[in-house]
Order: sequence, then structure tokens, then C-alpha cells
Amino acid sequence: MSKKTKDEPETPVVKETIQAKHTFTQDERNELGMELSRTCRAIGTMEEEKAATAKDYAGRIQIAEIKRDSLVEKIASGYEMRSTECAVTFYPTNRSKDYWRLNLDGTRGEFIERREMTTSDFQLTIPDGEPKEEK
Repeated sequence: MSKKTKDEPETPVVKETIQAKHTFTQDERNELGMELSRTCRAIGTMEEEKAATAKDYAGRIQIAEIKRDSLVEKIASGYEMRSTECAVTFYPTNRSKDYWRLNLDGTRGEFIERREMTTSDFQLTIPDGEPKEEK
């Protein structure tokens, strides 16, 4: 570019902003390093929180899946096993015993099942004679 002379008219300066290389000063580099450190710590904290949350949700999901599987099984089978208070009728000559659901008033209700008597059943005091068949 040549030098302007006195006789040359001054032209207005045209301005435009562009991306140009900037070499950081030592202070700028130090500030960038501090910002990098803060950002790395923040990422580490977020990753720890994410892992803890993921474990929490994994546990919640597992509990919900167990409940779901139980409900599916109940619906598919149409029943579930429950502790049921029963009246027991012994038939020592047949080595069997019958279980009857107890009604709310304590009387014998519906027949549930017949099982084989155990050795300990024979140790019980059994009333004389076998019960008469009910109609």
C-alpha cells in the first residue's frame, strides 16, 4: 500500500468483522484453565448423579417388574395360594386327611383337598371311629 500524499482525498474506512486468529495471553490461558477445571468437575458431578439415579431407577424398575410378573401369573392361573384356616378330618385306615375351609361362624365349609397323613398325624389323639360320610 502506498503512502497517502497531501493531495489525495481521504476515503472513508469500511469496517467488517471477520474471524481472525488471536493468540491468548498468559492471563487468558490461566482463566481458560480455571474454566476447564470447573467444567470438568461439573461433568464429573453430573455423571455421579446420573449413575446414582440410574441405579435408583433400575431398582424401581426391578420392583415393578416383580409385581407385574406376579399379577400376570395370578391372572393367567386364575388363583393364588393363601394361608387358609381349615377343619381337618382324619381317615387313619386310608392314611388320608381332608381339609375343609372354615366358615366365618366356625363351621365346616367347602372341601379344599385330600392329603396323605404324615407320621406326626398318627401321633395325634384321633377321636374314636371314622366320621360318617356327609351328603
